[in-house]
This record gives sequence, structure tokens and C-alpha cells, in this order.
Amino acid sequence: MNMQLRPDQGSEQGRIHLEKFTDGSSDVKAEAPLQDGEFHIFHIAFTMTDADTLTARVYVDGNDTPVIYETSTGRDSGGENKLRVGEDSSSAHLAEVDWIIWTTDSATAAKRPSALVDALPDGIGVLGAYGTDDGLILSENFDAATDGDGDNSSLFTAGYKSISSDSSKPFFNANNGASRVVVSGGALSFYNARFTLGDPTGGDKTTTADDTLTRGDIDLSQPYRISFDVITNDNADDGSGKCQLYVDNDGTSSGNSIWGGDSKIFESPVLEMAGGAPTGTVIIESDPDPESEDYVGSTTSFIQFRCDSGVEEATPITIDNLVIERQ
Repeated sequence: MNMQLRPDQGSEQGRIHLEKFTDGSSDVKAEAPLQDGEFHIFHIAFTMTDADTLTARVYVDGNDTPVIYETSTGRDSGGENKLRVGEDSSSAHLAEVDWIIWTTDSATAAKRPSALVDALPDGIGVLGAYGTDDGLILSENFDAATDGDGDNSSLFTAGYKSISSDSSKPFFNANNGASRVVVSGGALSFYNARFTLGDPTGGDKTTTADDTLTRGDIDLSQPYRISFDVITNDNADDGSGKCQLYVDNDGTSSGNSIWGGDSKIFESPVLEMAGGAPTGTVIIESDPDPESEDYVGSTTSFIQFRCDSGVEEATPITIDNLVIERQ
């Protein structure tokens, strides 16, 4: 059997193909959402009732009605049947893949999408109709973190929270000015410092405009909202400093990112952070690029917080109740 997703090939674009599936000679085709720039979930089940009879069911985005439901001999492969992921012929097809689950369990293969809701592994990615996902990506109130700075608070250890693909790497990193990032009493204070969320390298000024891949542990591939409370901000006397948030940028220049200058998704004078006020809730909502309509972020992004040197030791800002969620 040879199943293909064809987003952009001539007259067949936007279709799913089971090549030569019917009696080894005719294709089975179905329209599919392959050209809208969004992620979609394709659920494919093949069931063999004997050596020559194969039933194929293909579901899209958790709909219980299959777009393909066909029983036939399949394609003669000259040997055992195979499912090929990807295309190695002269007709290349390009796609970004978030996650793949493979099972040979016949009971699972027989289930419709609605029977698999909340049955897939946690943490693999966006589950859409297969999960009761409330859109929450991260919620952190720092209450469980021990008091200390970026070198000794438990917040910056893998034991507190690790990168999902590597339990030895911390999720939070004070990548510049660790002594100036302090956890105390269930809140986080910092000045003239930077720290990252979801960067497995914990790097400092390593991202560049020439990057072609992202490396983080936060899925920002869909419209998202970041919010946090500024609970202390005593910069009234010298409020010349600014604070910023970046996506996939571990430095101080917004251009040093795969997203270029758009990597800086938030910047504000320190005294106006919370909607023009020094304290209160900061809300940052992702906006699409006006030309590409893409959002700054990918399935593997990270976030950097920064307050510059204008935010001084005597007047750090203190934040709490950090939330990242899909809009």
C-alpha cells in the first residue's frame, strides 16, 4: 500500500491518495485540508482480514465519518505490505509533522476517533478533537520553587520542571545575570537580566537571523496569549528601563532570531508594563504577520524574558501567575 498526502501537486493538490489500492490498479482519492496553512490530524487504520483483503479507513480532525472507507486487495508491493511515510520518488511532497503515533493493536485500529478521546499519550502535541484540551500550555505561580537566585533556586533545575524530551535539562534557565533573577515567597523578581522558558540549551546570545530551525519546548504554532501579573514595580524615581519578551531569541537584539525583528513580541517602558500602569496584569496576544499571516512561533519554540540595564538593583520588578495559552 502507498498512501500519499498531496498538498501541492498539479491537478491532484489538496487530496489524499491510496495509490493503486483498488484491485492493485486504481487509486482511491479524497479531498483533504492540506493547503490552509494549519495543522490537521489524519487518523489512518488498515485492517487485513486475510492475506488478500485490506480495509482502509482515513479520518480527518477527529470526525467519525471517514473520508476514505475502502476494502480491496491493496497495491501489490511484490512482497509484504508497507506503509510509507514521506515520498522518495521524483515527485516530492513537503509537510511539517508535529507528532506520529503508530500501533499494531487491532482493538485500537478498530476504534473511531470519538472512542480515542483522552486515550492518546500526554505531552505529544496538540490533540485537537482527540483530547479535552482547554488550550493551556503553561501555568506557573512559582509557589513550589525554593527561594534563591538563578544559581540555586529549584525553579532552575530539571527536578522542578524539565524539557519534555530530556528529563535532565531544566525548563527555566537564567541565561544572563543569574544572581539578578530571584525567587522569593512564591514570586519571581529580576532586574538587568534575562531568563528563558523551554530552551533546552539554556543558551546566551546563540540564536541568529540565519537560523533555519527552532529548538524549544513550547508549542506556539497556533494563536496564543501570554499573561502575568506585575506585583511589585518601584521604578518611579528612575523609570528609564524597558522590559521585553522574545520568541526563539536568547539575546538582546531582536534581529538575532529565525523570526528576525518580529521575535520581540513585547516591549514596554517599565512603568507602563501593565496596560500603561506599573503594576497589574500584562497580556500579550500573538498577531499574524500582515504579509504571510504566520504567527511568531512554531511547535518547538522558547520564550525569553528580559529587563534591561535601566531596571536597577534597587528597583527590580516582581512577577507572578504566568500563563501561556492558546487563544
